[in-house]
Amino acid sequence: MTSHKKFRRILAVALTAAFSIAIILLAAAGVAGFDRNLRAEQLTAVQKSVQSAMIHCYSLEGSYPPNLAYLAKNYGLVLDTKHYIYDYSVFATNIPPEVHVFRKN
Repeated sequence: MTSHKKFRRILAVALTAAFSIAIILLAAAGVAGFDRNLRAEQLTAVQKSVQSAMIHCYSLEGSYPPNLAYLAKNYGLVLDTKHYIYDYSVFATNIPPEVHVFRKN
């Protein structure tokens, strides 16, 4: 085999390897981005479920619930304390409580 043919063969193998690595890296970046978006949507859904139960309680009882345990017991709110931290601050029964949900690491 001539040196020119060897060079072309090595170049073809190198380009194929580089292209394959680029495809793998792009796929990994896409999966990571998808996972990040999914986690953000899950966090938003959890926070909205707490707020929805809170509003439901207010519409039926005329006051906001005193704590999240009350919502869990009386309105079926399921709290995922394994994956999330809930911050529920009540100022008065006629003012919507502040609700913050954080993902545990």
